[in-house]
Amino acid sequence: MNIYDGPEQATAFEETYGIPYPSILARGDVDLKLAFAEWTSLQAAPTTLVVDRKGRVAARLFGQLEDASTLRTLVEDALAEKG
Repeated sequence: MNIYDGPEQATAFEETYGIPYPSILARGDVDLKLAFAEWTSLQAAPTTLVVDRKGRVAARLFGQLEDASTLRTLVEDALAEKG
């Protein structure tokens, strides 16, 4: 979720870093920001939320990730969950 940049900057970031997953633009969208308030303060950027197949938050990480393997493991674990 991008809370600071507009569509042009967000698209440029996604293209530069090869982001394969969808992003949500929330700059100025108070209702969208409030929808995530239960799981995280969106002012703590960057924050990574891993969402499972049922749309539940399976993991939450604050700050820059050290490497992609951490995120990859969390996503694989969320996808492997049954139920």
